[in-house]
Amino acid sequence: MVAKRPHFMVGSIGLALAVVAAACGPTTIEQGGSGGAGAGGDGGSSSSSSSTSSSSGGGGGGGGTGSACDPMNFPAPGSPCMPEGAFCSTGCEDPCSFCNILNCTNGVWTNVEVFPAPCLSCMDVCVPVVAAQCSGGPPDQMACVQGCDQNQMGPCKIVFNQMLACIGPSPTFTCDAMNRPTVTGCEMQFDNLYACITP
Repeated sequence: MVAKRPHFMVGSIGLALAVVAAACGPTTIEQGGSGGAGAGGDGGSSSSSSSTSSSSGGGGGGGGTGSACDPMNFPAPGSPCMPEGAFCSTGCEDPCSFCNILNCTNGVWTNVEVFPAPCLSCMDVCVPVVAAQCSGGPPDQMACVQGCDQNQMGPCKIVFNQMLACIGPSPTFTCDAMNRPTVTGCEMQFDNLYACITP
């Protein structure tokens, strides 16, 4: 790249958008995206806090005596809930991390563990990134890994991990119109990442 090359913005680019944010509100928990088992790559910048999702079926168990999801007063596992099939979470924005959410099952909140997407490590994702030889990308493996590590610790961590979740465990990198590393099918995630890293 050039000024402010995504030193491995892309280096860290091993988005594996995975988990989705399941919380309280009429939003369905999603987890998916070209990245592999459970990887969700919705590409957009992480949405905020929480949302709930009613599973098919509507208000089953609990007979109206349970509590709906309240992110500000998160319900305890085993406590009464409603409506049946709803999901509750304080927010699961990082697809590369485990996420514990609650599901209203048989009238009580039950723990559901959402597994992370198969996000590549900085060392692993930088091999194909450097091999693409994009002028807007990192010049070598060391620079790529250093940039990747910085992205994993900085304010662009979520969009970086969404990119990692999207590209999956065996990505093939090419160069975009600006000669920056990218992966076909994950252009939106890369655009979001580059916008965050080089605003």
